[in-house]
Amino acid sequence: MEMAAAWTVLVGERAVEVVVRCVRGRRELAAAATLLALPTHAADAPLARARLQLVRSMLSDASVELALAASAATAAELLALRGATDHPAAPPLSVHRVPDGDLFARFALSLLQGARGCADDACDAVQRCGGHLRTAVNLLGCPGLHGIDGFLDAERAAAHGDLAAAKNLALVSAVLAITAHLFVCLAESRERSTSSA
Repeated sequence: MEMAAAWTVLVGERAVEVVVRCVRGRRELAAAATLLALPTHAADAPLARARLQLVRSMLSDASVELALAASAATAAELLALRGATDHPAAPPLSVHRVPDGDLFARFALSLLQGARGCADDACDAVQRCGGHLRTAVNLLGCPGLHGIDGFLDAERAAAHGDLAAAKNLALVSAVLAITAHLFVCLAESRERSTSSA
């Protein structure tokens, strides 16, 4: 039973780390969205370029946090797979092979997999957003281009859409990880009551 208590603590810690990292990443994304909402015009190229570079820096920081959240979720999954079995040396390969009696562990695993997927998808959305910003910065280097402000608006709008998606995915990842933590706590509580009975 000590093994069960040990794995639930480790998985719980990783789940909390997922939440913290997603919240930090989302905070960076929210700050970036505020700057990105400002209009970008070729006539203000130096100021617009500096602002877009700052947004790209914020995206980089957010991407690191979201990637670390995905990594922590993966670690939690692996720990939970090992801990949820009677044979830790040969853990099940997927959540579907966790013993049926450990329903809380199965739920936690499924939620952690979802949290990891959302954090990964948020990273992808951040990368797409960064691509649009790089295009906008490159366009600012072509002041004589006919219709440049329209192109800049299109890139900024696309970047804003990807940024909004990343924010939402980071939030969902955090919520899934919090819920997984709850199920891990329930699994631990059930283990304690079973071992004391």
